[in-house]
Order: sequence, then structure tokens, then C-alpha cells
Amino acid sequence: ALAVLDLNNSESQSIIANNDMELNATVKKLLAKHGLVSFAEFSTRRTGWIVDNSFAEVDASCPTHVPSLKVDLDGTDFGHSVGEIEAIVSDEDGIQDARKIIRLLMKALGVFEHSQDGNLAEGKLHVYMRTQRPEHYQACVDAECL
Repeated sequence: ALAVLDLNNSESQSIIANNDMELNATVKKLLAKHGLVSFAEFSTRRTGWIVDNSFAEVDASCPTHVPSLKVDLDGTDFGHSVGEIEAIVSDEDGIQDARKIIRLLMKALGVFEHSQDGNLAEGKLHVYMRTQRPEHYQACVDAECL
């Protein structure tokens, strides 16, 4: 089931404008009014970098046009870290080159899409639920939501 909240009213807009890092009581009341309850609360610190593409010049298999890359690393207050590499392309023809250059950067940085056990890297919410809310996580697995 999908629920859509109208966050365009004045009450919602004043709450959204609040730059407080923690979800305040007013926001929680607004969400509860719509039947939503929190099952995961954690903080993330993101750092981001724009990549100097000169690393790609040493690889003969590198595409002739190297899209600019951005790297974001997220660390959570429960000890999980995850990163992403993003390339912006102007059309579908650039997607394969972008994938290739991302893999080259990953190799240069010594990071992999898969963990040592062969699984894909896990996202923050997935790890939070598995480690901090195992009963909730298992219920989602049993319901085939994950």
C-alpha cells in the first residue's frame, strides 16, 4: 500500500523549514496523525568529493570522454559506512562509459560493489534494521518486503 501525505499546507511547510537535525515532536505528531510510526531513527554524516579524472588517463581501456564523477561517503551513528559514486551523463549513449569509469575509480580506490562474502554492499536502513531491529527485519524478510 502506498500513502501520500500532503506536505503543502502551512503547518507542514513551517515544520519542513525547521533546520533542526532531529525529528521534532511536531513532525512526529504530524506523521502519527497520518498513521505513520517510526521504526528506525539514526543520524548520517555525509562527505562528498568531486573526482579529478586524471586517474583514468593511465588506463588504456578508459573511454575517450570521461564524465565528471562525484563520490559521497555516509557514516552512521550506529557504525555503518557506505559510499556511492555518481556520474552525470547527457544521454543514454554515455551510460556504458560512465559505468566503465566508475569501475576504474573503484579499482583505483580499492573498493568493490560486493563485500568479501560476495553480497552487494548494504544500504544504511537495511543494515540498521538487521543489526538494531532484528525482529522487524525478520518480519520484513518473512513478508518478502526485503
